[in-house]
Amino acid sequence: MPISSGRARALSARALPLLFLLLALLPSCRKGGSSNASTAFPVQSDGNSGCLFAGPDLTAPTLETLFGPGGPTGRVDGPLADPGTRISFATYGGVSADGTANRVYLACGDPSIRVIDFDTGTITTLVDEAAFAAFDPAIVELGAVAILDANRLLVAEHSRNTILAVNRVSGALSLFAGIPSATGGFADGLALGGSLFHFDGVGGLAVDGSRRVLVADSGNHRIRSIQGPNVSTLVGSGVPGYLDGTGTRAQLDEPSGLAIGCNDTLVFTERGQHLREVRLVQSRSGVNGVVTTRAGNGLGASVDGTAAPNGIASVHDPLAPMTLPNGDIVWVDRASGKLRWLLALLNTVATPLPAFTVDGIAAMTVTADDSLVLFDAASQAIVRVR
Repeated sequence: MPISSGRARALSARALPLLFLLLALLPSCRKGGSSNASTAFPVQSDGNSGCLFAGPDLTAPTLETLFGPGGPTGRVDGPLADPGTRISFATYGGVSADGTANRVYLACGDPSIRVIDFDTGTITTLVDEAAFAAFDPAIVELGAVAILDANRLLVAEHSRNTILAVNRVSGALSLFAGIPSATGGFADGLALGGSLFHFDGVGGLAVDGSRRVLVADSGNHRIRSIQGPNVSTLVGSGVPGYLDGTGTRAQLDEPSGLAIGCNDTLVFTERGQHLREVRLVQSRSGVNGVVTTRAGNGLGASVDGTAAPNGIASVHDPLAPMTLPNGDIVWVDRASGKLRWLLALLNTVATPLPAFTVDGIAAMTVTADDSLVLFDAASQAIVRVR
């Protein structure tokens, strides 16, 4: 039966208060979301985060070798499938996936920076050994890689304890942060000319959607933040140990890997045998980082089971954490060679695959084809989980 115009007006009048209520609530809902960069680590669309892609189905994963294992090392560009193509994997090298294409940037042990395009199946060189030698002949060991923006990469280099910026087209190098030093050090302040970075061979880098650069300063047992020209300590007292808490009251033990979480958090692994998380909280004193533990009990063993708090699951030299859109976290226990999986819904840690080479996996990322790609320095191989 058609609704009369009078009845329609009455229904409309009753609906208006509800509509106004919904409109009033919308700003507060948005305020609590990832758009509020001051109290969040928003995901960056250029890359760095597994949140951009779904990731593999780890309930029934398949494993394949894309490159290697074994064979001569060195730097020869070419197809992944060509036995003549060569890569020198770094023991603690880095990798970062492009957020807009099915390719990754890899820091190698030559030192060089290579680009692997999985759609074409090729490896090319972005920065070769000669370019690094011309920039600073003391640079011999590269570490973590992160995509800063559409034009630049960031690369941590251990030889001089600095962070370099790399043009993603030309490969041109420049100093991004840190005073070149073989021994490293610590000082918050201006990023250029004011701070020393000590990564201790296992430093991690991440860049969030507000272009905030997060640094796992392993040797200083801190996670530090670079915003504009300034470097500051986000969390960590500088004394190695284990204590959840706020800002510099929290204690870390050699943070070794960083990932932007899919729920506005920062996830990190540490050699102190924990997988932990930083959440930003607004207080009267400003925005502070708060550290909590997601998995691990400090025992140094790859044991599945219930995660923190009070769970039995443990980790063993964890590194290369990646977060997935469903809230799950994956990482590698380097000391056991196992791929670990924290199922967020069940708060349980599982091991979905047989072990890789012990002390072999150097880096891992999630690519645009929803695969996990792992770089095994011990076997000189690239493997894919999908």
